[in-house]
Amino acid sequence: MGKAQIRLGIDVGGTKVAAGWVDDTGRLLGWSRIPAEPDLDPMAMTRRIVDQAAELMARHGVEPEQVHQVGLGIPGDFVEPSGLLRGCPNLPSFIGHRPTELLREIWRERWGAPPPIHADNDTVVAVLAEARFGAGRGATRLIYLTVSTGVGGARFDGVRATNLEPGMRLRPDPERPELLLEDLAGGARLARRVGRVLRGWLEAEGREGIDRRTRLFADDPRPTEELGHEIERLTARRLGLAAQKGDRFCQQAFEKAAAWVGRGLALLLAQGFGEERVVVGGSIAVNVPGYLDRVRTSLAAELGPSHPAADFDPRTQLVAAGLGEERGIFGAALLGQDRLCGESPRKEI
Repeated sequence: MGKAQIRLGIDVGGTKVAAGWVDDTGRLLGWSRIPAEPDLDPMAMTRRIVDQAAELMARHGVEPEQVHQVGLGIPGDFVEPSGLLRGCPNLPSFIGHRPTELLREIWRERWGAPPPIHADNDTVVAVLAEARFGAGRGATRLIYLTVSTGVGGARFDGVRATNLEPGMRLRPDPERPELLLEDLAGGARLARRVGRVLRGWLEAEGREGIDRRTRLFADDPRPTEELGHEIERLTARRLGLAAQKGDRFCQQAFEKAAAWVGRGLALLLAQGFGEERVVVGGSIAVNVPGYLDRVRTSLAAELGPSHPAADFDPRTQLVAAGLGEERGIFGAALLGQDRLCGESPRKEI
């Protein structure tokens, strides 16, 4: 690798930390992944991140002065302009801390004066990555929505990205306004909801009641009395794998959840400014067969002539995410970039 200036993007999650070098053309020059160890205190975790960066430097022949900028994507709620994390469910020890300050301090100890360091919510990072390098390329106004364990999202207006928190803010069911979109479509809540149905069948009809309706446990030799423990451990991933294999019960569960996502998107578009594209990612949305088509159908049904986004066509303007695991690295590397999609810079926090 030459001596050109490069950017370090760091994607901090609840289970892993991915870090990589990105140049101004969008090439991922090298990356690594380590366990997150969320139980560590913030300073110890930040030191592990710096150690990870040092290992990347050694592996790819990068010198500290080549690092033009560092970006951090973290699944938390930032207070601007201070950069304080006031909410971070997957990394609770970071609450009340400023990740950029921690990283600057440890970088200075190790290499001297740090480069500019920026941080933002992981969905903000994701929408920047999709806008510049992914399925949002060519659109200056878009929404990125992720459906996995929870429901997250961000809006990009061509200048700035904004964390929307759709899962915890939107209430798409007017008959049950107490339910958030997260309750209706998030993977964790979906698994618990399905589990309650399965337990009801088990209690009323025994194992035969479950096996008659789904093949979720068809290959599980456990006796009936142990099946309840397996139901307690049920995950959306297991439901998704069954749906991929054609299990109709699991497919229907995801279809209902996808319909609520479509209704939630209708609310977001009504509050928007003429989005040209909606990019949808996340393990559920991308991997469950037919999920995005069901979201499109539901959204189209909501976009009547009187809807503010009546001209939005879900068939062509709602698309699957174009990036995979590298999305967080790319997006973090874009934080603070001087020009993003031809527009003005994001400020450092």
